[in-house]
Formats: sequence, C-alpha cells, structure tokens
Amino acid sequence: MAKPRIIRISSQKGGVGKTTLTTNLSVAMATLSSAKILVVDTDTTNPSVGFQMGFVEANIGFDDVVNKRAELSSAVVVHMSSGVHVLPGTIRAKYTEALPADATDFMKSLLATDYDFILMDTAPGFTQLTTENFIDEALIVTTPTMSSCTSSVRLGQVFDNHAIPHTLVVNRFKNKLFEISMREVRALAGGAVLGPVPDNEDVEIAEAQHIPAYLLYARSDFSAAIRDIALYTLERNGGLQKYGQKAPQERESRRGGILGFIMRLFSRK
Repeated sequence: MAKPRIIRISSQKGGVGKTTLTTNLSVAMATLSSAKILVVDTDTTNPSVGFQMGFVEANIGFDDVVNKRAELSSAVVVHMSSGVHVLPGTIRAKYTEALPADATDFMKSLLATDYDFILMDTAPGFTQLTTENFIDEALIVTTPTMSSCTSSVRLGQVFDNHAIPHTLVVNRFKNKLFEISMREVRALAGGAVLGPVPDNEDVEIAEAQHIPAYLLYARSDFSAAIRDIALYTLERNGGLQKYGQKAPQERESRRGGILGFIMRLFSRK
C-alpha cells in the first residue's frame, strides 16, 4: 500500500485565509477525483476546520489523538457532502493545550492509513512538532501585500532548510492599488506561485453556514481558482489518470443579477 501524500498548509501570518483554503481545497480534490482525503486541524490555538465544515460541536479531535487519549479512527469524522475525512480540532476550556515534544507516533499513525492525501492545517508560523521529516510538500498561503509576501518568503526559506518542496498561494486578492501584482509576487518568491484566489463575499456567507464555498457557490470566481489549485495538486502527484476523475455533480451555483443579489442578501440574515 502506497503511503499517503502529506501536504502541510502553512502561513507566516494569521488572517490570510489558510484554513479556508485548506477546507475548500480538500473538498475540490475529493469531488474532482476518487482520491481519499483526510484533513487534520493541528492548530490548537484557533481550531477552525470543524467550524467551516459543519463539525461545530466536535468533542474529540487532534489534541486527543496526538496526546494519546484517543485513537485516530475514533476521532475522524466524515464530511458527507464531499466524502472528505476530517480530524478536527476541539475548543477546550483552556485556551490552548501543550502538545507533546515528540509527535512521531502520531505521524506514523497517519502514514499507516489508506488515505491518498493528508492535508495538515497548521498554526501560523513554523511550529515544529517533530513532523517535518514526514511532510512531502507545503503550500504557503499569503495575501498580496508586501509584508505578507516577504514573511511568507522567509517561511519558504525555513522549508528549504528542511528540504520540503513548497508553493506559494496568493489568497484574498482584491485587485486594489495597494496590493502587489502577481508578477511582483513571483519575482519576490523566486519559485512556484499559485493564484490569485479572489476575495469573495460568498466565502464569508458559506462559512457562516458551515459549508465550504466550493460546494455552495460552485460557479464563483473563488471556486474556479480553488479548482485550479486542486487540479495542480492532483497533477503533480500522479494526476487524474491515477486517481480517476469523477463526473461533475450539480450543485448550487452563484446566481447573478438582481435575483442573485436578493438571495445573497437574505442568506446573510
């Protein structure tokens, strides 16, 4: 059995939409292919994967498994609309919980599963959980501002030191004058850059309903950008020829015109 491909979703700064990209990318990869996917929320300070995917009352999750209070199989839940498996984070009475100095056993338990891809949503910055020897590649999420991009480049240098291939993803693109261009981002990064993923109010509407925007607004510009990143990730790891391409499913699309405006207006209430 081939071992799962472990992809770390990282950012140097908070608030860049890392978790949103993680959840929507996992759903896109699962609905575009037959790949079996697990999302792991390792951010014990601000666990948001469960909130975005509808598991708002999860009482067992990543911290229980990594601290050996629960087995991985008992903590994983299934997102029924997409088939994505999720190891959510849990919100405790304590703001955050100390993680073990050595998470090797946890990472080995992931490698023993039959998933094709494991997407690990991490806290901002480079938090080393003795996991880096198990990471196959990383996606570094940034916004198109100079401060965010330069800090992301520094994070990329850390991954270089650990020989982890990485790609920069430009998220929350607003097409404003204060933003730097994709050409400037590529020149700054000096490596692979994906995006831009547009800043779209549909994402906030979807998150309020605990539904990934890729499912709720399948024809939005946001979902189109996520689809491109999902196809890129699948292609560089064996392609749809390896995992098989699913037939497209009919989902709610982003409606335009006055009718769409009215529906989005009322969906906010």
